[in-house]
Amino acid sequence: MSKPRDNWRPYVINALYDYYRYKDIERQAHTQRVTAQYNKGRGGSGATRTTENAALRNGLTRQQEIELQAIEKALRTTRRGPDGKIRVRIMEMVYFRNTHTIEGAAQQVHVSYSTAWRWTDNFVRLVGKNLGLE
Repeated sequence: MSKPRDNWRPYVINALYDYYRYKDIERQAHTQRVTAQYNKGRGGSGATRTTENAALRNGLTRQQEIELQAIEKALRTTRRGPDGKIRVRIMEMVYFRNTHTIEGAAQQVHVSYSTAWRWTDNFVRLVGKNLGLE
């Protein structure tokens, strides 16, 4: 049995699959209502102490933040490159939404399978490089 060449690849691919989940957690942490609601009685229930709850709310872990930043940096770099919009669209279909295989995504954007495979491989490597793994 041969040893995988890039043993970090599964880690990066799992982070790509979790990208939208990370974005949702981040969005929820930033859209929390922070206006205090005061009751006539003392203290208050947990539901009315939204400011306190927002301050104590756990968003992404530090590692998830690092992964999210690495993916977003790779997306910015990919968008600026040749065929950037098409490449990002393939990444969305294959990894972020998980609705297509590489072959199916290639057919959707009218490129060959080998081109789509090369683009996804380059993207995974770019995220790995941004994470300091490559």
